[in-house]
Amino acid sequence: MSPPGKGRNTTVLIMGETGTGKELLAVDLETGEMVVLKGGRLADAARASMSVPGIFPPMELNRRLLIDGGIVRNLPVDIVREMGADIVICVDLDKPMKTREDISGSLAVLNQMIDIMMKKNVMEQVKTLGPKDVYINPDLGVFGSADFDKAAEISRLGENAALAKVDSLKKYSVSASAWPSKATSKEEAAITFSWITRGGG
Repeated sequence: MSPPGKGRNTTVLIMGETGTGKELLAVDLETGEMVVLKGGRLADAARASMSVPGIFPPMELNRRLLIDGGIVRNLPVDIVREMGADIVICVDLDKPMKTREDISGSLAVLNQMIDIMMKKNVMEQVKTLGPKDVYINPDLGVFGSADFDKAAEISRLGENAALAKVDSLKKYSVSASAWPSKATSKEEAAITFSWITRGGG
């Protein structure tokens, strides 16, 4: 799952009539190919998808050397569409680009380069969202992916951002008692909802 603040880990959650399923994204370091991880051990898939360059080493999985998938698809709207989603609810933990005063040293330059690539692929995905989809973009300010001790404060920022979209979200709400049998018509049964939570880029 994504860290409480800005990070580059990508989690995709599909909610449909058959329950829930997860797919995590990674990149093949040798080919640059996006790899959608499904099945197998969730811990292994999560570890591969969070292999942020410069922080965690690549992980070998299924004979592939994998790193964090955010470099090629940090807000994977197209992936959940392919998984059958009709409606996509996105939570985009974006962060501003650093200014030259904050870019000093090779690691800072590397991080800025990665952020540029991720921001570009995120904007391309955001453009594909339609009027039925919901896009939530909390303003996390100075909080980052290592601020686990600030989880309560960060959660409040996320809650505020969700409340700002409450009218859009209400259209898709059901009561707790109705959830197990939420599809009461053929039209409702044909709709699959998708949540995307992604780290900043």
